[in-house]
Amino acid sequence: MAWPKVCLPKELGGLGISNLQNLSWALRMRWLWLKKTDPNRPWHMFHIPVHNCVQAFFSVAVISVVAMVQRLCSQQTDGLMAKVLLIWLLMSWLSQQKRKMRTVLEALTDHSWVRDIQGAMSAAFFSDYLALWDLISKVVLQPEVEDSHVWRFSSDGHYSAKFAYKNLLRGMVVFNPYKRIWKS
Repeated sequence: MAWPKVCLPKELGGLGISNLQNLSWALRMRWLWLKKTDPNRPWHMFHIPVHNCVQAFFSVAVISVVAMVQRLCSQQTDGLMAKVLLIWLLMSWLSQQKRKMRTVLEALTDHSWVRDIQGAMSAAFFSDYLALWDLISKVVLQPEVEDSHVWRFSSDGHYSAKFAYKNLLRGMVVFNPYKRIWKS
């Protein structure tokens, strides 16, 4: 029997039997979601073994919004996309170890991000550096505001195993006459 086809939902041409592998992946994402959104859990510091597919899907499904960036986005500023690109450029200048060690608050306090830049510096680098300096000098930090995490595939922005399971099948073609077949 063709189990991958049988385990599809009815609207995708299957029999509606749950695919246990996809279901387990959707449930594993809950651990990743809780680790990201609730750092006070006692198991937060432990490594959670997940399949590469689960990690990749989770990376796509979750958007982390830094409170400072959220404030910039709420203002009607010109060239917001350019500003976001400059911030991403800064991240490429920093070593991965420094990126993991610092929070946004720590990096922007007393311009400590400047001391973290490493590598060769060209004329284009200095142009981007000065543009970034101008952008960061206008940022007002709000340390009391928490960062937020949004689950992209649900209407309320919170994780749901149902929506995670359903979106693992995203991109498949809907079998339109399924209602007539199952009704009869």
